[in-house]
Amino acid sequence: MPPNKKVNTLFQDSNKLTYAVEFFNTTGNGVVTYRCMLVGPNTNRKRKARSGTHYYTAPFTAAKYKIHLSGQHDSSWTEYQAASIEAKKKFFDGQIKVSNTLQWSTDKMTFSVKATIVDVIIGGRSKIAKQKLNTMKLFVRSDDDPYRYMITIKNVMRFELAMDFVGIGILFREVASAIQHAKIRTHTAKLTGANDLILGQYVRVLVGSSLEHISDVLDHESVWAMSLAGDSSTHRGQSFFDLRVRVCFDHKLYNLHLVAIPMFDRHTAEIIFKMLVKFLDALYPPWRTKLIGMSSDGESTMTGRHRGLVTRIVATAENPVLRVWCAPHQIDMIVKQVADQQANLITRMNVKCPQQTNRWSHLGRLLTFLKSHRRQLMEYCVENRPDNASTYEWWLMTFSIAPIINAIKVTITILQSRSLLNVILLIVSVE
Repeated sequence: MPPNKKVNTLFQDSNKLTYAVEFFNTTGNGVVTYRCMLVGPNTNRKRKARSGTHYYTAPFTAAKYKIHLSGQHDSSWTEYQAASIEAKKKFFDGQIKVSNTLQWSTDKMTFSVKATIVDVIIGGRSKIAKQKLNTMKLFVRSDDDPYRYMITIKNVMRFELAMDFVGIGILFREVASAIQHAKIRTHTAKLTGANDLILGQYVRVLVGSSLEHISDVLDHESVWAMSLAGDSSTHRGQSFFDLRVRVCFDHKLYNLHLVAIPMFDRHTAEIIFKMLVKFLDALYPPWRTKLIGMSSDGESTMTGRHRGLVTRIVATAENPVLRVWCAPHQIDMIVKQVADQQANLITRMNVKCPQQTNRWSHLGRLLTFLKSHRRQLMEYCVENRPDNASTYEWWLMTFSIAPIINAIKVTITILQSRSLLNVILLIVSVE
């Protein structure tokens, strides 16, 4: 049987411009591949259009080119044939190069993350086995170092675009749809296959890598101290405790976000404290030796539980810690202390304290109350020595103005009485 001549048909350089083909690559076994440069399948054809790029391998015959071009790019092929040689050379100007749209084996990104960060922070929150398997899919234990995980991103363009979308606050499913639209509009094969599960894996990889960088900064030989900053805030009706780390590295002061924990009613300061200690131990175990400062800030409605949490963190440090409170926290502590002292005093005296307002009648009752219970109040101040204890001068002023206030109260009461008002109206009407 004579040999098939088509198999030995080599590629002719003159066909590049004639049939709009371009060299793609040569594999290890010597197979040469060319690709079709025309894009935009014919929308009027009855058969299903191809969604990807068409590639040619040997034999490189004109019939093979024409079958594909006529079937998949009828309108574009007709326009291309009618163009002049110079027009054909400029026909594909502005199109994306194949190297930017197709996946290459060398196009990948590799991360290395400590095992404690992955096991405790990334994978430790997944309780369901199937969910944890999906969470840890990209994390592979390193063969060289059993205490580290290796993550390889094989599609860098899709990973970076997904993280750009997530970074501006788009939901995972919306990001997957946006990437699919970008793939269709730009004819970029690299963007194929994005879904919310893959995006969740990508976000975990980015979180793990970011925490690894923070851990490396804290472990640097030039970093001898750090401080933590707690902030309570509310987002869409949900309260959060946000923890940041402040560290000086390379002659610059950095304020880095660590974790935000939702604060529910059942989450006491002790529960949140244990969770944060577990997080910090996984991130950087010697954090207790370098902690020299702790600051807190937040809404006044959360200061009690927030303050208890910060106090526990400060007590865990191995060295003395400078604690800084914001103004609302300090005011809250003073008001809370005064309220507790007042409640204890009222309970001890077994009386009801009169209302204190700007009205003359209420002010007169308050001064009368202070005069009547002067001995009990002074004995309490001598025993407990409160910061806002009344002085002797204050008591002298109270006893001096009490008769005046009572006289004013009686006068105003008479002037506001209905009988006096009726007499005045009668006199006015007679005149």
